[in-house]
Parts: sequence; C-alpha cells; structure tokens
Amino acid sequence: MIIKIRNLEASYPPLKVLHGIDMDIEEKDIVAIIGPNGAGKSTVLKAIFGLVHIDAGTIEYQNKLLGKAKTSKLIKLGIGYVPQGRIVFPSLTVKENLEMGGYILINEKLIKQRLNEVYSLFPILKLKEKQVAGMLSGGQQQMLSIGRALMTRPKVLLMDEPSLGLDPKTMKEIFDKIKMINKSGVTIIIVEQNAHMALELCTLCYVLETGKVALVGDGKLLNDKRVRELYLGGNSSSKK
Repeated sequence: MIIKIRNLEASYPPLKVLHGIDMDIEEKDIVAIIGPNGAGKSTVLKAIFGLVHIDAGTIEYQNKLLGKAKTSKLIKLGIGYVPQGRIVFPSLTVKENLEMGGYILINEKLIKQRLNEVYSLFPILKLKEKQVAGMLSGGQQQMLSIGRALMTRPKVLLMDEPSLGLDPKTMKEIFDKIKMINKSGVTIIIVEQNAHMALELCTLCYVLETGKVALVGDGKLLNDKRVRELYLGGNSSSKK
C-alpha cells in the first residue's frame, strides 16, 4: 500500500469539510474519487498534498506518516499534483513551464531527460515549446499542467478534475494519456466530474457524500442503482 488514510478530518477554518475519511491506495492503482458538489473530493487531494488544514487523523505514504510535511518535501518524496483549472504560467513558454515543474532537479542533463519524457507523452508540447502557455488551447494547457507535474517523475500523481471544460475528443485523449502514465508505474488518484469516465478508468472508486465515504467499489459501481441515480442520471457530472 502506497497511501493509507485513517479517520481524516480537514477544514477550511471554521468550515469542516472532511469527517473521518478512510482510504487505502495500492501502488500502481488508479483510484477515482467521485461525489456530488461539496462532498470534499478535492479536499482529500489537498490534504495529501499539504494544502489544507488537517484537524485529525493520519496520512501515511510508503508506511511513513506525512504529518504536516511541506508541499516542497512531498514533491521530493514522490507526490505530484495537477490542480483543477489548467493552472499554467501564462506569460512563460511551454518549456519554461515544464522547467518550473522540475525546479528541484539540479542536474541539467536530468532536466533535459525529463523534458524529453514529457515531450514523448505529449508531442504537441514539443512542437509548441517556445510558445507562451497563455496562447495554448484548453486541452494543450491541461497537457502542460500534467507534464509539469511529471517532471519530478512522481510515484503518486494527484489529479483534480483533468477533464473539466474539455471537449469530448480532447477529454478522451487526456484519459488515454492518464492510462499511459499509470502503465508506466505511477499511482493515480483522480477527482473527476465525469463520473462515468472515472468509473471506466479506475481500479478502485470512493464515493463521497458530505465529507464521508459513502461507497467503495470498482468500475462495477456503474451498475449500482444508488450511484446511477445520484451521479450518472440526468446530470452525470459530479462536481466538488
């Protein structure tokens, strides 16, 4: 097990969001977190990545307690994070954005190697490496955001709604790339507003409601009546 979460409570003081979350993340799995708006999905990722106040509970990474480790340390430990909203540095070039993702790498040869790995996964970024990121399409910015997180070659990649705002063709391309990243040995934890695609992608799924785990299962949750009614019905997009 690469990540173990026990009785996690987290808040944006004074608002408490998570109420006793337990999760087991096995190495090389794709774990999806779905649920209705306000369920606390993104907060789970932020808690792992040290971006939210933890009130109680524990998060273990490779059998070691993370405690209140700073984000910079978590990156060095092998945890990457792709935030929601295709956040890039718009005035920097594609290459400069990627180099920012590899800021902890001090060896120029290693930086070049990681750049080539990202370009191999996302060839369009190589073609546009001298273009400022703000001029990229939404899908290309999402690829850049993912590529930037991959520069440190993380063992675990946290992804917050990677398909948000993308057209169906680009969405499928992003999900295909996520599968490729996972096959390379990276554990994926994904919060996804498209519950149907998330369930088709994942090896394990946690369904959250009001800051608690309501259901745990695999892709077969697609056939669960409760899940279909809540998240796959008339409005199949499950947001935070």
